[in-house]
Amino acid sequence: QKEAGIRMPREMGEDSDSKSKGDVWKIAITGGPCAGKSTSVLRIKAFLEQRGFFVCVVPEAATFLRTSGIRWTSADPNAFQIAISKAQAQHEDIFIEYATKLAKARKCNAVVLCDRGLIDGSVYVTEDMYNECLTACGLPKFDRLFERYDSVLHLVTAARDATSFYVTGDLRKESIPEAIDLDDRLLKAWSAHPYHYVFDNYEKPFEIKLRNMIGRICKLLKVPNTSKVPQRFLLNSMPTIPDGIDHVGSIVRKIYLTGVAGSKSKSDDEYTFIRMRKSENSTSYVIKIVTEEEGQRIERKQVLSKRQFEEHSQFSDPSRFIVEQKRICFTLDTTYFEICEYTSPSSGLLLLNVHPESVDHNDRVSIPSWLLAGADVSNKFEYSAHFVSLKPNSTSGE
Repeated sequence: QKEAGIRMPREMGEDSDSKSKGDVWKIAITGGPCAGKSTSVLRIKAFLEQRGFFVCVVPEAATFLRTSGIRWTSADPNAFQIAISKAQAQHEDIFIEYATKLAKARKCNAVVLCDRGLIDGSVYVTEDMYNECLTACGLPKFDRLFERYDSVLHLVTAARDATSFYVTGDLRKESIPEAIDLDDRLLKAWSAHPYHYVFDNYEKPFEIKLRNMIGRICKLLKVPNTSKVPQRFLLNSMPTIPDGIDHVGSIVRKIYLTGVAGSKSKSDDEYTFIRMRKSENSTSYVIKIVTEEEGQRIERKQVLSKRQFEEHSQFSDPSRFIVEQKRICFTLDTTYFEICEYTSPSSGLLLLNVHPESVDHNDRVSIPSWLLAGADVSNKFEYSAHFVSLKPNSTSGE
């Protein structure tokens, strides 16, 4: 890991200097069943990519193997755990090697997010069986596995303090007591890691849990922890970004859905859209479903393949335009800026989204004069993409 340019956990810390361009962090995301890991990984990935990081996600090995036909069998109970550990370790090594090369080539920083880590496997088998598994995989002893990860983020299962959101399925069969017990064992297994952080469900809604995670990652990576809801300003014209300011450009295409692919909204505050974000080096596709449950605004995101995106696009809402934007993102001091130019339907509309590190919107940030910012439209719904997409003679609200 030293040779790959990864900082060992004992060398990290909130008072340490920022990493130079081309370095890589490796962060494990763990926790009990139905804790929000998949949603959190997507949000963290999008947050960091917009700030110039290259981010890749190591998939959960157990799910990868099960969906590929490899499952536990009583004929050889050790075989499945050995397969999981081998797949997890090999995937992590491959992703780290690729991220390290790419970060150096692009002269950017990179983050490898691991959907669970090798330590997780220890809670499903006996200590002796797990040690045999590590030996069979050619891995070091248990206490050396912590060195593979710069930090560990533990999301507490919804079975604890958020039972109304706990659901089971084909790959999640644990009862609420079983989920809590598994969560406790994972907490204990990872507790020796020096940068182990726990995110519980005491503060609601789930959005707060996500923001707390992003805030912790910002401290670890030494990047500004900007607010979710931006301050928004009109731009008089497209500004010229001065030399020396690193920025990331992307094209965004957003399609609101209806019918089979879209949610059947109970109110105008509920909607579904798919989004393509294309930058110089990558293209991503997601679906986002916004609903209200028990008075909470719930946002669910899921990564799509290109084919899935195209299939969903067949269910576009006929009462709305497809929204297309060009975006330029950059960070100055502790503030994240996003220039948003609409190319369709409101061609020529230019907005500046300002994400200050403080979440207090009474604290107005200093905007460089070269950005040519105009009127503050932060609280004006007519400048939101949801409103802009609405065709004439249609009625809706956000």
